[in-house]
Amino acid sequence: LDAKILFKPLSEKALLKIVDKQMAKMKPRFDELGVQVSISPKAKNELVKQGKNPMTGARDMLFLMLQKVKFPVEKGVLKKKIKKGNKVVVTSLQKDNLKVLPKQAKKVFLKTSKEL
Repeated sequence: LDAKILFKPLSEKALLKIVDKQMAKMKPRFDELGVQVSISPKAKNELVKQGKNPMTGARDMLFLMLQKVKFPVEKGVLKKKIKKGNKVVVTSLQKDNLKVLPKQAKKVFLKTSKEL
């Protein structure tokens, strides 16, 4: 079969919904860790902007969410920078750093998973 199928690029609105769905998929893992994780509208927009690729759709963004959200939160828990019971808010992605704000503790700045 040699056929090309053309798709319209995903809209920003659709990509924002994908971010929400991926956060929902990560929730059971965060529950296991005893941490509540949410993401600010600013961080969502940054994820969409950095992960947007008309050729691959949302695939790059899904990988980016693992690198910028899930893995750093897990490593923060392992390194005891984030404690069980903390509420963590992903507020933005700046210079390859993920800023995580536990509400029951001081501000914690987590670097990307490669740097931790």
